[in-house]
Amino acid sequence: MKGSLTRVEAGFSKLADRPPPLVGWSLNGVFTRYLDQGSKQVTWIQGAIGSATALTKVASEVGPTDMELALLRMTGPKLQAAQFGTLLLATWVDFLHLADAVLRNCPMCSAEKLFVDLHRVQGLMEPTLTDLASLDPERVEAATTAMPEF
Repeated sequence: MKGSLTRVEAGFSKLADRPPPLVGWSLNGVFTRYLDQGSKQVTWIQGAIGSATALTKVASEVGPTDMELALLRMTGPKLQAAQFGTLLLATWVDFLHLADAVLRNCPMCSAEKLFVDLHRVQGLMEPTLTDLASLDPERVEAATTAMPEF
């Protein structure tokens, strides 16, 4: 999962660092909000992974089996949220790469329509990402069973 998250971060960085084209639009500028939205989500995923890792280490050092199992159960929702959040962000990076290619290579395509389409997809993802970021076990479970279809 850490490898996937690293690739997602690299995707956001690559898109953000691309120089603007000589003619036309790029994801920098008006579309920057979509890059920023994804980058902000990476923070809570890293925290969830770090927290789950710390709990796992503590669980391995605890003597009583019941206590160890209780600590390991606490990692479940965190790992589940991080896994599904990473999956959604990887999909978002793919959408942004596609949008970047359209903006750079398809001058007859409408930048306004693309902006609206990205806003629509972001609107589908946002409630799920919010529930996953809460790390509340019930909200995480509900979000993972109701993942948006694109």
